[in-house]
Amino acid sequence: MSRPRSSIRDLFAISLGAVTLALAAGCSGFSEQPILNQFFTASRLRDNTSLNNVTMVSFEPRTQGTVTKFDILSVTPEQRKPLALRALAQAHQAARADDARSRSGRNSSRTRTSIRFSAC
Repeated sequence: MSRPRSSIRDLFAISLGAVTLALAAGCSGFSEQPILNQFFTASRLRDNTSLNNVTMVSFEPRTQGTVTKFDILSVTPEQRKPLALRALAQAHQAARADDARSRSGRNSSRTRTSIRFSAC
């Protein structure tokens, strides 16, 4: 018994179908959906360890409610801007120098000032 050989046309049709399926699966939905789902699930469960892997802020379920379902309506393109570290570093150095100057102008005898706040 001999098996019929696959023609080039059959192989092309199968590979084209596989590529089309892969593109349809990859392009459907937003890539942000799983990340936001992980964030809201970790917030709802108060899982701070998982939240630390996703974000620096938390969504407090006791005061802000819980999110179980959400829809992403639109996504803006990613924006990249250069960080002005040099200008920030210069401003920090200037502030430290100003602070040092203001401290050196005070009397050498230090006084202690206490401020009390009372809760109403």
